[in-house]
Amino acid sequence: MRFTFRSYPGRLGFVLESLPKKPIRLLDAGNLGDGESTNERLRRAVEAEGGTYVGLDSNEGLTRKLALPNQVVGDLEHAPFENGSFDTVYAGEIIEHTWTPSMMIRECRRILKPGGLLLLDTPNPYRIGTIMGFLFRRESSMGDNRTLSFHEARNAFSELREKGQVLLQPQHKIFYTPAMLRQLLETHGFVIENIGATSKARGILTRLLLLLFPHTGSHLCVIARKATVEEAFMDVAHAPASDAR
Repeated sequence: MRFTFRSYPGRLGFVLESLPKKPIRLLDAGNLGDGESTNERLRRAVEAEGGTYVGLDSNEGLTRKLALPNQVVGDLEHAPFENGSFDTVYAGEIIEHTWTPSMMIRECRRILKPGGLLLLDTPNPYRIGTIMGFLFRRESSMGDNRTLSFHEARNAFSELREKGQVLLQPQHKIFYTPAMLRQLLETHGFVIENIGATSKARGILTRLLLLLFPHTGSHLCVIARKATVEEAFMDVAHAPASDAR
């Protein structure tokens, strides 16, 4: 799969660069996990253009504690909003936390206005550190915290057992390549406008490798536009019969 590729200076930089420069209604999903400074910078950027910032997070306790304006309790799999409520949805590092990504993407499409944008980022399975760890240490965790998963499962053991559910719930459940994201989004009526990766690096060697291989950044970043399925597959729908074979 080939795509127009772009490097971004971190996840926040990706969103700030991708936001339309006009008044929009933005939903920032899972926003409390990114910290108050990130929330505030996104809020300021949206409001500076005359738009409205809305936060969505499942952490009810933290929502009450922070008491931020336009902050709603909930998640993207069951978004508590009417159809066509937003111009842009930012799903920052959350799609890897669900076993039902199709439900999340369908909800994003439902609550977006026609032509609305979905900004999405997620850990990159082709991250240079992940590749090196697999090659030389035979390790592949993709950043999942096994200790945290164990303690959460142990604390919820009784409740989960009564419900007949799986006891261990890893933090990161599904990991996505660019091809997987493209298929998931196009199948649910989105057109991919760009796929890129973040370019933050801690050491000299990592910075050099990212200059040579920018697609190995730590997070994949996707800009997708709500469209019809026909528009999403326009490149093949109107191809000559010989090309389709």
